[in-house]
Amino acid sequence: MMALTELQERVIGFITQNEPLEGMKGVIDEKSYSRAPIYQVSHREALLDNLTKIYTVTQFILGKPYFRSLCQRYIQQYASTVWDLNLYGDNMSRFIAHRTAEHGSAEHGCLNEHLQPYPYLSTLTAIEYALHKAYYEDDEPRVYPQALGDIPKEHHLDIRFSLNKTVSLFKTIWPIETILKEHHAGAIRETLMALESEAYLVVYRDLNEPTMRPKVETVSAALYTLLKGVSQNKTLGTLLQEASVCGISGTDLLNGLPCIIEKGWISRVEWR
Repeated sequence: MMALTELQERVIGFITQNEPLEGMKGVIDEKSYSRAPIYQVSHREALLDNLTKIYTVTQFILGKPYFRSLCQRYIQQYASTVWDLNLYGDNMSRFIAHRTAEHGSAEHGCLNEHLQPYPYLSTLTAIEYALHKAYYEDDEPRVYPQALGDIPKEHHLDIRFSLNKTVSLFKTIWPIETILKEHHAGAIRETLMALESEAYLVVYRDLNEPTMRPKVETVSAALYTLLKGVSQNKTLGTLLQEASVCGISGTDLLNGLPCIIEKGWISRVEWR
């Protein structure tokens, strides 16, 4: 007789990982077997509902019928592996990028062709998911300016910061912030031109607002470089050296410190 743990794993696998119903024959009784598809369909509908809540702008651009078809394909390809359904959907950007690259394939040609007018969708969906994830992330302690004053001057170059978990960084040639603002206003233009130079974006939960709602903000190259280095756990000394190689002055880099601290983008500071 199958052990309870193994039985539970088989049933959960069937419901959450799109396994064929035939695999459950002989594993569960006939009555439960007849009900199994209901649980599987309910689970898929819950995933679909969550994807439509996360990717509201993408759905607006593609249209609800096509977006629903795209999500159904996504659910078939990416099983739910997280305990919280709110966090499902993190591979949508990769999924769309792959389908856009597959333009003209025999298997998904019609679906993929619909994506061609929107080369920015892979970036847009990555940012939409980052906004969603920022909302659900656990709170982290903030760092305040006085914390830097407690560090001896001789150790300033040894300082390491930790990026707040709600913060995500993006570099793109597409006017994503404009797309999001236009959607909020109820209209998105049909054609978009790439930017003349790369834009640097930060997604974060605004800790200085009562609602603490997630936002997207455009930042300078110097501030992006600083945040990128912080995300890689580099010391301040290393960041200054690498910035000079990239043509960014140490002054511009250091001037960004008060900004990222004030905005709550830093959750910890260490120097030992």
